[in-house]
Amino acid sequence: MPETMEYQFSHKELATLLVKHQQLHEGIWAVSYNFGLSATNMGPSPTEVMPTAMLHLVSVALRKVERISSVSVDAAEVNPVPAG
Repeated sequence: MPETMEYQFSHKELATLLVKHQQLHEGIWAVSYNFGLSATNMGPSPTEVMPTAMLHLVSVALRKVERISSVSVDAAEVNPVPAG
């Protein structure tokens, strides 16, 4: 059986994992992404250099929001308070 080399997560799956990791049991939480933008001159050769923008992912955040969307989950549903 081949070794798994990659796991992909939907935004909701990632939000669920982060809500559980932070031990959140209430509120609606959304995944958000913080990007950085850099600019430089580059090209396929020294004679074909052009201004170029580079976008990089700086961090992933979990943000409390007002309503459910395709990137959010209700903590009470995905991580209920343990009984006991």
